[in-house]
Amino acid sequence: MEGPDDRTKPCPFCGEPIRLNAIKCRFCNEMLTGLHPGDRVVPRVATRKPSALRRVVGALVLAGLLYVGFQTLHAALTPHAGGGETPLGALREAIATPQVVVDEEVAVDAGGWQARSFRLSSAGPIQVTAEGRKDTDKGFNVFVMSASELPNLEQDTTFSHVPDLQGLKIRSFSKTATLPAGDWTVVVMNSENILRTMVVRLRVVVDPGD
Repeated sequence: MEGPDDRTKPCPFCGEPIRLNAIKCRFCNEMLTGLHPGDRVVPRVATRKPSALRRVVGALVLAGLLYVGFQTLHAALTPHAGGGETPLGALREAIATPQVVVDEEVAVDAGGWQARSFRLSSAGPIQVTAEGRKDTDKGFNVFVMSASELPNLEQDTTFSHVPDLQGLKIRSFSKTATLPAGDWTVVVMNSENILRTMVVRLRVVVDPGD
């Protein structure tokens, strides 16, 4: 006859028959003291909040980094003693990429002139090159002026121009000068050859470099 201790029940973990009063399964070795399959204990990982001292040290380090960054930016924006450009300006000069704004062969009628305009978004150096290609043996003139001066040239009145970028009765020309931001015009004038149309190769480069 089967006694109370001989009755069995299925293990809630592996399903094998175990004694009714068993406290551990002899098949899967799971403890059966009031636990169910969903009652497995998951170990918790303890986390430590940063101490007040660490928070203070972190805040001081961040403040120091911000101060150093501010001083660096201020130094970069402040001109050197005795004048001259700022380090940021020097950096701009170092990384400036040449930009060709005019590059073509210009046909200039006898006794006439041709103009090409360009815009500078910021102050910087430009290089103007003019090479005679056809019927320029008597030379030609080159002027660079503000776009606002072009109407004076059109009306054959006195106009202002950039002296450092002027060429008179030349066959070949290449000069560099720094101009402020604004709209500019370069003019090629055929004032010497009054019988033939001359051809001049005109090139204007912004930030030409060395």
